[in-house]
Amino acid sequence: MSPPNEPSTAAGLRACAKGDYTYEAAVELLIRAWGGRLAGDGNEWIQSEGPSGYSIHAREAARAAEGGVLSGGEQRLMAIVAALADGGMYPVNLSDAISGLDREAMALVLAALAHANGSHEHPLIIDGQWFRGEDERIARVGSLYPWPEDDA
Repeated sequence: MSPPNEPSTAAGLRACAKGDYTYEAAVELLIRAWGGRLAGDGNEWIQSEGPSGYSIHAREAARAAEGGVLSGGEQRLMAIVAALADGGMYPVNLSDAISGLDREAMALVLAALAHANGSHEHPLIIDGQWFRGEDERIARVGSLYPWPEDDA
């Protein structure tokens, strides 16, 4: 079993999620929360997808959110992960989920929601017109709520 924060597991999860903002948000929540403990390939909600890839098994994440060995905060975060990872198959009660998160986990959830929304790709609009930068590409305003700085 690999250590929870082994770079290859994180890289494999990120590679699998690339291009799907809601799935990327679920992956980043797992990798960034509690030192990456929830993102280890030894967890039943992490599936190996070959030699260098990993994915989130949303049903197992939802099952972990319902009880077991996780703390209350971890269960709440896993409910959000399951909802993001499977596009609505596992709905989350946000009232319950966010009320039991500590400040650090809540900052990650806010960043995940902003990322899932695609706010990091929103164009800068001035007077109803898209603002173009010096090289004629569309300027971006940045994430509504960026990921907290860490070593992930």
